[in-house]
Amino acid sequence: MEGEASGKQYFSLMMSEVLENDDAAEALLDVRSLHNRSVSQTVEHDENVGSMLLSDLVQLSGDRQEHVRHQGYMAHLLGKEEYDFFKNLRVTKKTFEFLLDIFMHHYNPIHQGGHKPLSADTLLALTLWYLGNQTTFREISELFGLAESCVHGCIQYGIKILCTVAPTFIKWPTLEQVPEHENKFKEMAGFPGVIGALDGCHIAIKAPEETQADYIDRTSTHSVNLMAVCDSEKKFTFINAGFAGSAHDSRVFKMSPLFRRIETTPDSIFPSNNYHIIGQANEEAMLVQDGYVFPTVDEARFDEAIHLPAAIGGSEKREFVASLL
Repeated sequence: MEGEASGKQYFSLMMSEVLENDDAAEALLDVRSLHNRSVSQTVEHDENVGSMLLSDLVQLSGDRQEHVRHQGYMAHLLGKEEYDFFKNLRVTKKTFEFLLDIFMHHYNPIHQGGHKPLSADTLLALTLWYLGNQTTFREISELFGLAESCVHGCIQYGIKILCTVAPTFIKWPTLEQVPEHENKFKEMAGFPGVIGALDGCHIAIKAPEETQADYIDRTSTHSVNLMAVCDSEKKFTFINAGFAGSAHDSRVFKMSPLFRRIETTPDSIFPSNNYHIIGQANEEAMLVQDGYVFPTVDEARFDEAIHLPAAIGGSEKREFVASLL
């Protein structure tokens, strides 16, 4: 405190000496005036810049952005060769037309002025493009010439339609269909009683912040489990997705609606004890029958088994098999 006081006294003394000198006092006043003018100009400049930025922001938020629609893009897309068309939308043209017929029966756009609603084929193309490619809403909006909000809403609408009709196509074989699939599986490998091939895969996700550890799978990736069963024609008969990636395949199966159905109403899945599902659990072959999971023969014999064509994906070793004996 004493040092601070002495410093102030010394400064006051120096200022008094300067002010007693007219030339020095005048020079000090000039410097102070120049400083004040500079500060004033700087503040005024900053205020002008701030006003300009605020004005631009208000104008951008108030003006509706116009997105030029590529009127000929769908014709260009549909005009592609079969291979190029499949690369873009991940379905054949025949499948696209089949899905388009479904979308036209479920798509009911409401026109409230402004741009006309998108056509059903554009809605389907947006949905398939998003589902079949690793792309963003921004990239799709640029491609189709639409606002990102429009693309997001349309894709959500398209996915809702697909989920609505999914049970019509992804369903368990009927009692009449079971013998047919059993015969086809037997023709493939000579193993009797198979009515479905079971396997699973992991879908990478951005895990929830609070439960990240639950979603770390065996490859140290955050994911969710997808378990599926297909028939002898490689068509899905059951799908269950969403279980945390850290869970073992067999646990995912035992917690699935399919397993609960086998426990509660086994006759609806297996018409008799001669039928079963066959598959793999983390490289270990297994057989499902009457609500139980039976490990099958050793790994060497599993590798020698006759495999089905890859119906759900994964490595060769994880392909569905119809013969384990």
